[in-house]
Amino acid sequence: MDYWITDDHDSYNDIMPDRVKCLVHTLRTRARRRERVSELHEAGELDELREYLEEEYETAYEELVTTLREDYLGFWDEENDEFTGPVSTNAIEGGNWRLKYGLGVPYGRCRSARARTTLPALHDSVSTFTNGSPAESFESVLGSASAADLRDSVGGVTRSVAA
Repeated sequence: MDYWITDDHDSYNDIMPDRVKCLVHTLRTRARRRERVSELHEAGELDELREYLEEEYETAYEELVTTLREDYLGFWDEENDEFTGPVSTNAIEGGNWRLKYGLGVPYGRCRSARARTTLPALHDSVSTFTNGSPAESFESVLGSASAADLRDSVGGVTRSVAA
């Protein structure tokens, strides 16, 4: 793993080496604190608010990509002159929401939630007949996790059947 994209919560600080904060989460947090955003929203100036937030995104994106380009050259496409690595967690937010919903309890630390996330993660990854016919999940198609990985990460015991 070259780097980890996470939201901007501090619970990741001690356990995630090479952590990069998600651009979208960072900008949402920043927008909540900006007086200009509140003023435009309350005044109903939605077009101006959209333009303001788009400019904020473009500036922050360029800053983040410049930093990531220096640190992770493998994600730079010289031919097209663009960064190809992830800058946000948007691609996994649906799965993230399903895990949080499956947990049913908010956790402030990743370690305490690890065991509780195993069942919803496993359920999500093997929901084969959701619509009445076989289908593979996003994780199944593009991921590298397996049921054994989930089991072993929680400290499960690998059992072998004696003949």
